[in-house]
Amino acid sequence: MSGILGFYSENNLSEHQVILDEMQSAIAHRGPDGLGHWTDGAVAIGHQRFVTTPEAQYERSPHSNARSNCVITADVRLDNRDELIETLNLESLDSQELTDPDLILEAYQRWGNDCPDKLLGAFAFIIWDPQRQIYFGARDHMGVKPFYYSHQEKFFAFASEIKALLRSPQISNDLDENRITSLLTSELNDRVRTCYVDISRLPAAHWIEFSPHSSLKIHPYWQLDPHREIQLQDDTEYIQTFRAIFDKAVRCRLRRQVPIGSHLSGGMDSSSIAVTAQHLMSQEDSQDTLKTFRPHLAQSQTVTSQTIFEKS
Repeated sequence: MSGILGFYSENNLSEHQVILDEMQSAIAHRGPDGLGHWTDGAVAIGHQRFVTTPEAQYERSPHSNARSNCVITADVRLDNRDELIETLNLESLDSQELTDPDLILEAYQRWGNDCPDKLLGAFAFIIWDPQRQIYFGARDHMGVKPFYYSHQEKFFAFASEIKALLRSPQISNDLDENRITSLLTSELNDRVRTCYVDISRLPAAHWIEFSPHSSLKIHPYWQLDPHREIQLQDDTEYIQTFRAIFDKAVRCRLRRQVPIGSHLSGGMDSSSIAVTAQHLMSQEDSQDTLKTFRPHLAQSQTVTSQTIFEKS
């Protein structure tokens, strides 16, 4: 739950640091483990750091790549780190100190605008590429991480939360009354508009590119294929395959620097995740126990398969 923010503006360059500080203060709650900022002429980038994975303790965002001079800020948890490290030929580096933003920058160097489709996990990031003079960013496949932006002629701003964007003097707080009407009538399928005229949301599985010398580009990099089917031999093989994928999906989300918990609604979905997570944690020879949280309970409780199914 780190925070990203920044902007490109050729106006009032002397005030950029003040505006950046204001934007960062608006989402300071997203970065209890520190903050960082970087400015260069019309470009300003900020980061609020929240350490949740072992590698995140080495993050110093905004972070630059010495080979390309690109600068990145990212709210990210990559789940295919090992695959990326191998594909990008980074095995010689200390994987513990190779942060997720490092891997995204390396992926951008290798694949350019196609890099988001190579990433698995939850992410919202943006890169300033000084050679191409562009901001390039993306949001994860499912839209877990938030990404809001505002665009005008030769002006672009982005942030994890709308409140940060509203601290910019170039972004108005005029309400989009049509959008509010849609929300009140439960028309919730608009993935772009927000309640503010000047602020939009980047849809899930899309990348965004801003250049002061050309139009804003937004493009989908992935979509679900409704015609794809997995054909297996029998029910037993379907069960085994599902279990392997399910275990892998839960395991990769257990990478942690701090104790973790699970929201337990009482249904089969959250119960299955919680039981699997505790089982996998016990295999790690770890002393950690999974804490679960239910909406109507004031306190957490330690999870076991018995307590979960008694509550469900």
